[in-house]
Amino acid sequence: MRKSVLTWSPLLTNRGAGRAMPRLGAAFMALLLLVTRASAVSRVSPPTNVSVRCQNRIVTVSWECGRRQQPTSYNVTIKGAFERLDTETTECQYNLTPFLWKSESRYIDNYYVSVVAVEGGERSEEVPSQTFSFNRVKTVDVLCFLDFPPVDVNQKDSGALVSFANPFRFYPGLRGTFSFFIFSNSSHFDASCSADDETCKHNIYFADGEEECVTLEGILFDTSEVNQIFFKKTERICKSDELNVLIYMVPLLVAVLIIAVVLAICCKVKAWIMKPVPLPGPLIPDFGKQSQSYHHVSQKDGSMSRMIVMPSAALSSSGSDGQDEYVVRSRPCSDYLDSGSDQMDTRSTSVCSDSGEEPAYDCPHMCECVDLGDGEFVDGYRE
Repeated sequence: MRKSVLTWSPLLTNRGAGRAMPRLGAAFMALLLLVTRASAVSRVSPPTNVSVRCQNRIVTVSWECGRRQQPTSYNVTIKGAFERLDTETTECQYNLTPFLWKSESRYIDNYYVSVVAVEGGERSEEVPSQTFSFNRVKTVDVLCFLDFPPVDVNQKDSGALVSFANPFRFYPGLRGTFSFFIFSNSSHFDASCSADDETCKHNIYFADGEEECVTLEGILFDTSEVNQIFFKKTERICKSDELNVLIYMVPLLVAVLIIAVVLAICCKVKAWIMKPVPLPGPLIPDFGKQSQSYHHVSQKDGSMSRMIVMPSAALSSSGSDGQDEYVVRSRPCSDYLDSGSDQMDTRSTSVCSDSGEEPAYDCPHMCECVDLGDGEFVDGYRE
């Protein structure tokens, strides 16, 4: 029996190794490139929790920035079926509203947003958001709604009139036709409004005993009448009639009246308290109110003490040589008139009242009896 012996040939081994080496080198280089690229990307951490939020017409995309070692910017890309926008920001959010409401083709489209962090020229991986749209026809993660304009429900005949601002005027830029639906507890009403109408309104009726309150919903159809934008359902709105208005107005009017009365009283009290006290009259005598039966003389300096004394003999002389000048103490005429002296009485009255003419001086104030001593008295007057 023959035995088979396996022998190792260096030549055969070298040939196989030679063929395997190029393959092994190519695989190693590819792995090295992948590791290098991955390590380069991982140096910048990507943003997290990228989300879109709709609040009526306002649409914002936001994300968590995390801790950053150096100043970071974010490349934001808005991608739609027909539109795209690339922009950059240093904040952790971006307002999409101006872009979305620039035209009808934009606000009926569907979108998503991707965000990339950039630090020192290096970029993080791209992080996408949910899909979103205002268009009810689109299949998206987030469907956005518009708010209804303020609604009034007013009494009219046996029913009510529902009215609100035209959405085409309330939200500039909208195009198409608007349909709205009014719901009460027992029925609902369909109506429409065009861009030419200043207000949208519709008459409704309530069943007997029904609560007179409604809710509204609306749909905007674009110009092709295919795409639709929903208006959020309103809260319950109840009818307001004249009686309700009066009930609310009476307390307000009473409050205003009370405030007006209080203010008027405060002003009166303040005016009474702050009324100025009249100043006293002047101390200068009013000579115009004195008796007109006397001739007034000019006022002299009160410090003057010179007295012209006229003896009885001098009264009969026509000249002025009989006048003597004395500086004496004077006493009132009444002191001497009480003494019963007829001579003194004659002298006193001769100067002050017996001249036959109206005296030139005010006798009660200017006439004085002068005691010259030894019982001799004369009449005198101040110069």
